[in-house]
Amino acid sequence: LKQTLGPKANRVVLYGRALADNAVFHHLLERNEKAILGFQKALRVYDRAINYDGDDRLDLLTQAQARTEQLNTNYNMVRILYYNMGDLTRAREALPDLQRRLLEHPQREEHSMVKELGKGIAALAQAMDSGVTHM
Repeated sequence: LKQTLGPKANRVVLYGRALADNAVFHHLLERNEKAILGFQKALRVYDRAINYDGDDRLDLLTQAQARTEQLNTNYNMVRILYYNMGDLTRAREALPDLQRRLLEHPQREEHSMVKELGKGIAALAQAMDSGVTHM
């Protein structure tokens, strides 16, 4: 397995992606609380993969991809908390972590998906500040 997938961190990224995909599935079935739990677990798994060091660490490209996937997962979670569940308290609590992940992303200025996520995050923060509860 290691020979096929590379360092351990690569396998952990795949696990994080699977957790995030499963969370989206729960959201589509309107099981939003299960979706939020899945997103939270995926975020922790991505953190673990991104922070590996030594021989198991991610190469720079894979680390940037993992950060982008983590940012997207975090954005989806906060968006669902706010718009779908109407849980302003938890959405506001999760927003600073989402904004931090955007600011720390190494490709936030040049990667088109990260730039689009940045626009979405800014719009979400503005909606929370103004009390808009629909997309």
